[in-house]
Amino acid sequence: MIKKVTLSKFWRLALGLLLVGVGQRLLLTGVISPWATDTALSIVLPLMSLAFCAVGLFLVIPIGVWFYKLHRSDKRLPKLILAYLLTAVTVGFLIGGLGQLLYDHTSFAYTAVRIGVWTMSTLLQSVLKVILCFGLVSIHKNLPIRERRNYL
Repeated sequence: MIKKVTLSKFWRLALGLLLVGVGQRLLLTGVISPWATDTALSIVLPLMSLAFCAVGLFLVIPIGVWFYKLHRSDKRLPKLILAYLLTAVTVGFLIGGLGQLLYDHTSFAYTAVRIGVWTMSTLLQSVLKVILCFGLVSIHKNLPIRERRNYL
């Protein structure tokens, strides 16, 4: 008898997020690296990145729907997601605006400003994602978020 293999929600989430990240990275490689656009990889990289992103989203979206259905009555969930989205967009605009100011009013080269903007936005977005995950785990375990900030 063949045993059906099912992945737990954790492994589906981890694998899905990994595939989305790899897909984004491959797409970014094709956009940034001149060697990727000059070779036959100029078609392969975007197709592979779209495939990885599609499979990753196929794994992640059902878990997000499950989590939302399970915790939609918790009043902290919409506040947490809205705060994350507003903060991420605001930080993105501030970093982009700062990069534009640096490029326009200093002698920094475009590549240096681009790398600085990319680095700062990556670091801050990662911190925001950790805070979001901390809040979502607190909601899932029905623990107070404010009293647990010291653990963060």
